[in-house]
Amino acid sequence: MGTCEVTCHWVQYITAADWRDCLWYRLSLTRGVYTQYKPFLSKDKTIIKRLAKGIQSRRPYEVQDAMLRRYLLELTQSFMFSLERYVTSLMPLQRNISPWKHPPRLKTFDVEEFLQTVEHSGPQLTSGLKGDWEGLYRRFFKSANFQGWFQNREEEINQKLLLLHLEALSEADLLQWCSDKEEVEIVDLVLKLRERLTNIRELNLPVKPELIQKLHQGSEAIIHTLPEDLRGVLKK
Repeated sequence: MGTCEVTCHWVQYITAADWRDCLWYRLSLTRGVYTQYKPFLSKDKTIIKRLAKGIQSRRPYEVQDAMLRRYLLELTQSFMFSLERYVTSLMPLQRNISPWKHPPRLKTFDVEEFLQTVEHSGPQLTSGLKGDWEGLYRRFFKSANFQGWFQNREEEINQKLLLLHLEALSEADLLQWCSDKEEVEIVDLVLKLRERLTNIRELNLPVKPELIQKLHQGSEAIIHTLPEDLRGVLKK
């Protein structure tokens, strides 16, 4: 059932009232919905006029519903775009991903740092709506919706960073790196390669078979550069 098909049976307006006016509310015979909630954003008179005009012209409910859904979708996309852009800035550059270090991870989401970007590149620039966007974001950050969204994005990005690290590791000249390293460092690299291969299997990462083969071959080649006693330990 469409939004307009449902809402056409509702009361025609919503009145915001202070809680101290409860007595007035109880005595009032006027129908309505009363709430203490105060919106962060100003009214969008354009969409209100378009919907009102649709009611006057008896525009089909399905068309009204599609119009409202599209408006809310675009507004939500404007709201989320600023967040997506900031989260992307928390990723390290691909050229800075070193095969000899641990896989990089997404930096910590800094609320205050993000809010500093809202004034100059926030959703008000694309939506045209004025209001307390910073306050709206602060409310969103306290919600379970934000926690769920950010947790999913963090997992997706960290997995992508792990894949980029695996690619860098598979393309690296492992034997050249080992040429001037101590045995303990070489053994540590072998263990890290095995850990990465375990990550691929346990996390079911979308890795090409060729990459896995390169890592296996690299690990075996490194082991053969070690003394026989160490080779025996690592082969077990």
